[in-house]
Amino acid sequence: MAELTRLLAGDIFPARLTEGEDLAALVGRTAPVTDAEATDSPPPPDGAFSIG
Repeated sequence: MAELTRLLAGDIFPARLTEGEDLAALVGRTAPVTDAEATDSPPPPDGAFSIG
């Protein structure tokens, strides 16, 4: 677990690994989304993937 935490923190897009009580606090009472309930993401705004 420590090695994965270190790798996530050192990535170009830093992230953190959460477990235990911290994960429970982050998730709260949120129910998981299943494939049957999932919806498409909204399209990105104009210009989101262009330069200039």
